[in-house]
Amino acid sequence: MKVILGKSLILRGYIPRRARCLVVGGVLGLVLPLAAATSASASTTVVVRPSSMGSWTAQTNDSTGTAVPFGTCANGAVSFVTGPATPPLGVGSAELTTGNGTSGGDCDAQLRNSAYAGVKLSNLNALSYYTYVKKNNGQQAPFITLYVNNSGNANGSADDLLFFEPPYQQPTTGNPTLPDQGPVAYNTWQSWNALGGGWWDNNGVLGFGGFMGVNPLSVYTAQYPNAVIVNDPIYGPGGGVTVGVGYGSAGDQFDSNVDAFTINSTTSDFEPNLPSPTKKDQCKDGGWKDYADANGTPFKNQGDCVSYVATGGSNPGNG
Repeated sequence: MKVILGKSLILRGYIPRRARCLVVGGVLGLVLPLAAATSASASTTVVVRPSSMGSWTAQTNDSTGTAVPFGTCANGAVSFVTGPATPPLGVGSAELTTGNGTSGGDCDAQLRNSAYAGVKLSNLNALSYYTYVKKNNGQQAPFITLYVNNSGNANGSADDLLFFEPPYQQPTTGNPTLPDQGPVAYNTWQSWNALGGGWWDNNGVLGFGGFMGVNPLSVYTAQYPNAVIVNDPIYGPGGGVTVGVGYGSAGDQFDSNVDAFTINSTTSDFEPNLPSPTKKDQCKDGGWKDYADANGTPFKNQGDCVSYVATGGSNPGNG
């Protein structure tokens, strides 16, 4: 099952300087995550579906950073799908795609979260996620971007953008003093401990990426102890925390999934919408919990589900 969201409502994004190729031993290297252990165990898991996005927004940006409707860039979309394989949580995940091998690889597909405006970088105690890479440019896996205001103005503009990229999480490709999170692998779920990993930023406080070009977030907070995440009104109105793919070369092709995205005490479980029942018996014995109406609204109880079926969908779910 695949559910693709409509179109982006965000007016403009920001293009990070990430057109870097990682060369290892003269060959374009593919570096990825390690099984990311969170620094603090999450106490809340929130199921995110197209019908109930909560604080998440899905969008695609063109090569200039302008948000565009899905499909404007070749294969540009954010989809909620079943699988692939066995996701870390639930039965599904969010799929991020852009590029067809000829065009669109310089665009971006991302999920943005607006719930963390005002959270100080120094107060992050867990930041991790899982990725499943199917196609990339030889190195990229879904990466995290944080929009930050260095003076602590939660309603201010972003002074800098901070990036966690899986290709820079090995001693030979990033910072040798940080944990080795291993190389990127295809067609398997991998976990990334972003909180304990290496970051770079647009202003170069942490570096500009690559070998010896990433540092832990503690280096940033030492210089800017009041730095907070912001939903920048121009560059990041959809949210100051993003996870996405793309911004490579036009001929690149990206297709990866993300799931179990954890920030502090909350983990987001990305799932497709629930199916709709077609028979009253599907609502019995607790079965109503596994269904929703055509708009993705869950049912409140068995009677609510039965009413939906009996009226041919005229009575929507009330869950």
